[in-house]
Amino acid sequence: DPVNDPVNVPVNNRQKWFLNQTSKGSRVSSSELAAQWNISQKTAKRDIADLKHKGLIEFFGAPKNGYYRLKF
Repeated sequence: DPVNDPVNVPVNNRQKWFLNQTSKGSRVSSSELAAQWNISQKTAKRDIADLKHKGLIEFFGAPKNGYYRLKF
């Protein structure tokens, strides 16, 4: 199913970085994304929400100590 193929999903460079970190098993947070790219926390959360909306990542675990992982 090409819809679930991450290659065909348009993502920005920050999101690519986030997916790359996540694929390596890093538990990256929105604050780390914000710091890495010098963007606001709000923008980082929007990037992550967009990845979730596109079905590329999912949140796993409790809200306080959970993490994102790839869905593909």
